[in-house]
Amino acid sequence: MFDPSGFPKSGGESVGVARQWCGRLGKVDNCQVAMDLGYVSRKGPTLVDTRLSLPKAWTKDKARLDKAGVPQGYRGYRTRHQLALEMLAKNGACLPQSWMAGDDEMGRPSWFRRRLAALGERYVLAVPLHTTMRDLEVEPPASSGRGRRPQRPWPSVEAWSQSLADETWLRIDGRDGAKGPLVVETVKRRVVARTHRRQQGDEERRVVIRSRDRDNQQVVQVDDSLSNAVPETPLWEWARVAKAEHRIEACLQRSKSAAGLADDEVRHWTGWQHHHTLSLRATWFLVRETERGKKWTPAMTFPQIRQGIAMILREEFQCGTMSHRLKECQKRLQRNELARFSHWKQRNRLAPLNLYQRQF
Repeated sequence: MFDPSGFPKSGGESVGVARQWCGRLGKVDNCQVAMDLGYVSRKGPTLVDTRLSLPKAWTKDKARLDKAGVPQGYRGYRTRHQLALEMLAKNGACLPQSWMAGDDEMGRPSWFRRRLAALGERYVLAVPLHTTMRDLEVEPPASSGRGRRPQRPWPSVEAWSQSLADETWLRIDGRDGAKGPLVVETVKRRVVARTHRRQQGDEERRVVIRSRDRDNQQVVQVDDSLSNAVPETPLWEWARVAKAEHRIEACLQRSKSAAGLADDEVRHWTGWQHHHTLSLRATWFLVRETERGKKWTPAMTFPQIRQGIAMILREEFQCGTMSHRLKECQKRLQRNELARFSHWKQRNRLAPLNLYQRQF
């Protein structure tokens, strides 16, 4: 799955920094932009690879590239979609993927979707709300017998989804959420989208997913995606892949908050690559430790994992004994278990009792 991420910067000396769209701020501002490749499986999401996007203002300034130490092979201007295809060519063979997903920035150009289809990749890519499409499952307007035969209209994504009747939408249960099962309403159609040159593109499947508020049942979000999968694909699978794209955004947010992905203070190309590589490795470690900690009740939290890493570093620099630190962590886990047991006991319910059986 592809997802661009922005890193706001104050100065203009950091490699790749320029005034461009920053998704983190939701506006055009001074920032760096990286294209990230994520991977989602049954065990959870993680980040696999990243590429720094160099604007044209940088690729045309040789002195600026020399000062930032950009290698010769990376000085040519490449769009974010071209960077995504490069990462796919490098990592696609070692990742057993079934679908490719991305946000509306990735699904906007028709050439990118056509290129993924030529590579044999199944995709579900979101598109902007102003994208115009033709619904191939509706009858064209009746002809008056004179002049050119009328064609199907080109409604925008937002206008088309609002015109559908309530009985057209099918309710399905998506993945489990923090407050219970995630129930969404979906609809699919055979469509052709208009290209950037206002021409008719290839036939695709259109999947619209809308979510309602749990309390007042008002529509709070509408996601429109295009796919090249066969029409016999179950609707729940389309919805599952489209919603999985949001898990990469959550993984990026976790990398920025827990692994320091956005906290670099470097200007050189090599420093940026080193920092982001270490942040991706740290994110992978946190994901694996969280998965391993789910076998316990309660699971280990990110602060506890960070504290464990700090203990190892303190031991390495002779700042205390490891056995003492491990005993402190053991006591903390037992204290959490006592609090959990007391919480269940106050509600006259019996919790699984496994006190004093923790291992760190």
